[in-house]
Parts: sequence; C-alpha cells; structure tokens
Amino acid sequence: MASLFPYTFISCPCSDASRRALTSKRLSREVELDQQIQQDEETFDPRQPRSSFSLFPPENLLYCEECHDIKCPRCVTEEINAVYCPDCLFESPKVMVRGEGNRCPRNCYHCPICTSQMITTSVGDPKEGPFILNCNYCMWNTLDVGLKFDKPTGIRTQMDELANGGGAKSRSSSIIKSSYSGQDQPPRTSSLALPPFSPSDDQTETSEPSDKAVPRTAPMDAASRFNALKTFYKEQITESSATDADFPASTFDMAYSSPSSLQRIMNIYTNPSSSLKRSRQKLTIMREARTRDEGFQAAQPSEPFDYDEATTSSQRAFQYPSFIGNPDAVKARDLKPMPTLMRTKRSKRCAACKHILTRPELKISSARYRIKLIALNYIPYVTVKPLPVPGGGGLPPPSGPDGSADVLLPAAKPVQFIMTLRNPLFEDVSVSLGTPSVTPGKHGHRVTILCPQFQIGKNSDAWDDALKTTNSNSNLPSTRATEGGDQIAGKLYDQGRNWVSVVLEIVPASIFRKQGDVLDEDEDVVEIPIRVRLEWTVTDEDGGILERRRKKDGKLLEGGDADDADDGKRELSYWMVLGIGRVDC
Repeated sequence: MASLFPYTFISCPCSDASRRALTSKRLSREVELDQQIQQDEETFDPRQPRSSFSLFPPENLLYCEECHDIKCPRCVTEEINAVYCPDCLFESPKVMVRGEGNRCPRNCYHCPICTSQMITTSVGDPKEGPFILNCNYCMWNTLDVGLKFDKPTGIRTQMDELANGGGAKSRSSSIIKSSYSGQDQPPRTSSLALPPFSPSDDQTETSEPSDKAVPRTAPMDAASRFNALKTFYKEQITESSATDADFPASTFDMAYSSPSSLQRIMNIYTNPSSSLKRSRQKLTIMREARTRDEGFQAAQPSEPFDYDEATTSSQRAFQYPSFIGNPDAVKARDLKPMPTLMRTKRSKRCAACKHILTRPELKISSARYRIKLIALNYIPYVTVKPLPVPGGGGLPPPSGPDGSADVLLPAAKPVQFIMTLRNPLFEDVSVSLGTPSVTPGKHGHRVTILCPQFQIGKNSDAWDDALKTTNSNSNLPSTRATEGGDQIAGKLYDQGRNWVSVVLEIVPASIFRKQGDVLDEDEDVVEIPIRVRLEWTVTDEDGGILERRRKKDGKLLEGGDADDADDGKRELSYWMVLGIGRVDC
C-alpha cells in the first residue's frame, strides 16, 4: 500500500457489515447475507480489494464525541461557510460566485502561459494609464494579445466588455438582431444568466439597423452566435410544427410530465394504426443556418505557424470555462488571462448525529480552527521500529536493491519489533491488542504480541511525574534503558509517563516462485491486522461538560434510571494495519 516502511493504517468502522445491517432498513435476506459476510470476514484482511476503501492514515480521520466513534471522509458531511479569493482574500456572496463562474470578480488574474499570479502595471502615465496585466515569472503581458485597460481597478468588468482577440465590444455589436424573430437577443453575460426562451414584448430593446450595427466582416463572439442560432432554430421548429397537428407548438414545452406529452405517449399504444400511418407521412425537414444573422460562421482555414507558437494541452485546459477563457485556442496569442479560482472554507459534521467535527474561523486571513476533533487526539499514536540487538546485529538499514526505503525481512526467521503507543488523552487508558496467529492472505506470516493487555498513563504535565515520590511510581520501569528491556511474554518492554512499548515478534513466510515468475503487486509485503480496544473514563474536569451531559440524558429519560445516563465511561475498538516490510525472496 505504501512505499515507506513501517506504516500504519486504520480501518473506519463504517465498512462493518453488521453495523450496516443494524442501521439500515432492508429485507431480512439482505441482513442475513451481510451477517454471513461478517462471519466470513471476522478477521480483517488488508489484502482484500474492498479493504483499500476502508483504510486511512490516522492523520485523515476525525472523532465524534457524541457517537464515540472514528469518522472517515465518507462518514462526514461538509458545509460551505465562506467563499473567498486566495489572492486578494476578498469574500464574495454565494449568489455573486454563481454568476461569475466561481472566479474572482475583482482584479486577480493568472497568466495563461505559466499560471502564475499577474499584477496590474501602467505603460504610460501611472495615473492616466493605459494599464496592462504583467506576469513577473515568464514576463508575459496582455500587450501580447492586444489587451489594454483604462483603469487599474475593475479588471474583471473591463475584461467582460472585450471580445475575443482584444477588440472592445460596443453595445450595438453585442446585440444580434434576427431577421426571423424580429426581436433583439442580448448576449449572455455570465454562465447562469441565460436569456429567456420566449422573451416578451416588454423586454424588446430598440437598436440600430443590423447593416450599421454589425459589420459583415466583424467576427461574432460565442454568446452572440449562440443567441442567433437559438432564435433561428426556434423559428424552424415553429414552422415545422405548423405542418404536423400532433406535434407540439414548441419543443421547449415537451416535458415528460406535461399533459400533452402524456397524451401523445398514450396515443402511440392505444392507436397503433394511426401512429403507423403518421410514421409513413413525409416529415418536414428543417434547414440549416445559411447567413450570419442566423448564426452561420464559416470555418477559417488554419495558417501554418511555428511549433513554439502552439498551445499545450495544460494551457488549453486552464482556459475553461469557455465564456471566460478560450479553450479552443491553437496559438499562444489566442490565450486569455484567467481570473483566480475561488476557494471555500468548510465545516464538517457527523453524518449520523450532525455533531460539528471541524469548523474554521470565519476570518478569511486566519488559518486556525475553532473546532477540530481529529482522531489522533483520542486514539494512541503507534510507531514501530526494529528491536536493537546487542553487538550491532539485527535488521539491515531500510534500503532495498533499487535504493527505495524498504525493510527486507529474512524468510522463516523470527524478527522482533518494538511497537510504541502514546496516549494523547488526559485519562488512563486500558488497551487490549488482538491479532491472528497467522495473517490472512496467500502467504500467512506468524505474529505474536508478547504483552497484548496493558494500561497507558494519562498525558499529564511532565512536572507531575517529577514531583511524585510515591512507592508506586518508584517501581515503574520508566528509567530503564531501551536496550535493557525484557522480552518476556506478559511483560512490557518499556514504559513511560504516557507511552508503552511492547515487543512484536514476526516469522515471515517463505515465498517460493519459479524462475521467470513475477510476484503480484505488494505480494511480498508483510501487513499485520491488529484489533485495538480502548477503555477509559472521562473525568469531570473540563468545566462541567460531563455534568451537563448527564442532565441532558436525564431529561431525555424523563426521570428514568440514573444508571442509563452518561457515566463517563468510553469504549472504542477498531482495526489497525501495520506495514512492517518486504520478505526477502
């Protein structure tokens, strides 16, 4: 799974089949099937394909204090708290973000060549202008594509007023008058601000005649051409529907839930003879657009150019969406600077109880979190290292034949490792570790944990241990050196204030292969599934939080037994996978 050994993965309980059977409303046979699957998979197998979707690094997991369980990215729901520009840190309303294509509405732009941030500079008078956008990394500027701006602010508004190629779009040229509809169709100004399909008479705007407003040689932009084509085909559909009585008056009214559509569908099955007769009739064929007013535009033959002037695939992909950039650009001079993509600040909630797991601060310039319940603050942090052997023996340094960081384990020889668990809680935690004697999979490796049950001290201040002079603390082996630890079954190897080390013994299986055979991917990796069970008691030292929960539970029970309320006892169990190394075969 990972290239760096050793590593630790944790399985999220949401993939547990028995839990899905209890929380879902399904048929009994489906529940029995899930229970059978759970019995077959009682020991977690990290080799199974479905296990890859339930294993996560401990850093990516959260913890819910209401459900008392680990939460993976699939167990949480996200809520957007704020939308802002990462360059200028300007927060925008969600309505404006939708209208602007999720881009910065101010002066933040990125270079279309190297995608670096651009700055506004003046090419003349620093106050009068004109102004351009300049990239300090690749020295590209908007003069290369013929773009100049009258003001140093409101660059996004000025860019929206420019057509493809850098020419300024006048109001008369931005309105294309169709000779079929007799009405003016204003172009689209944003991604969602679409004009209505059937504009009313009060929305009609008066404009100059088309022969003066739009020069025949001037190219049409994408929005004007779209409006002209839409108007032309609406007129063609209306003319075609006039010759067919069964065809609806407007194709835009053909919704599956409309009465006319349901009537047409019923007539096909109730009157097969009439539908067959109608199918033999000669249908009216719509013609295609022919003139510029109808949205027709002839393809321009491409001229030969140098390879250095061509655009790359990454540069064309950076030009999306099409109403802001030019994703069809072939030459570098056809590229356009792109506004900065907006970012979001999100909070996460538990999908089961809706408890807040993470919530960032509302201030855009702050990267702190008001609430952040990560799993590493509630479960022990596990590290694994080889057991040092007196005299300099033991495993070789982690370096494989190709220079990668691999730990090679000799086959059929016992190898011992030190597994250390650190307690992040402020309470003593009882830990129980369970692992199969032989790991599941094609090659079974023998595993033994010398001390599977122990207790880890609380994560208190280091000065507390220094000030304690009781006899119980004097008997703790915390002052013992790591090299002098005992490798005896049932005893800890080493122990400290809030950490415990145990010995893990592994006997890798021998992997035999014929000459020329190639192993499957990660077939020689030694992965050990360990069932971890934690038990601790929450003390009432955090401002009466536990007392408030007891009162809340008492109200919900309506005077029931006090033993059913929250008594502060917590229990958590999960599967953990340790990647030790590779078998030397």
